[in-house]
Amino acid sequence: MSNPRMRAVAALLTIPLLFTGCGGKPEVATLPSPAERAAIDAAIRRGVHPRAGQHLAVLSVRIARSDAHFASAAIEQRDANGGKTSDIAVVVLMQAGGAWLIVLGPGTAFAEECTQATAKPVQDLMCPNPYAVLGV
Repeated sequence: MSNPRMRAVAALLTIPLLFTGCGGKPEVATLPSPAERAAIDAAIRRGVHPRAGQHLAVLSVRIARSDAHFASAAIEQRDANGGKTSDIAVVVLMQAGGAWLIVLGPGTAFAEECTQATAKPVQDLMCPNPYAVLGV
């Protein structure tokens, strides 16, 4: 491309790709603030009860960009030595009245949540793969 006009055209065609992330899917979720993370962790510990002798580990939390009143989290049960004792499960939480509440899960499969009848922030967090959204 020795022609200056062709280089200019190529540069102009490249600029939109830089702003769109090369055509990738936009991020549907974001990391919580430290205060949000602490409140979500506390809500999970109140709402999910591990088996005797085990404790919960909250591995990852994301807040829906489309509605910050919705979040998802990846959790697993661990033994006293910190060893994993269950598959990673997902919960969906909703903030209502200033408190986070578990509204879905814990579970490992959520096929019914990926329908038109499901609220957009829940779809954003769960579809097609909640583990990919959570980065686990």
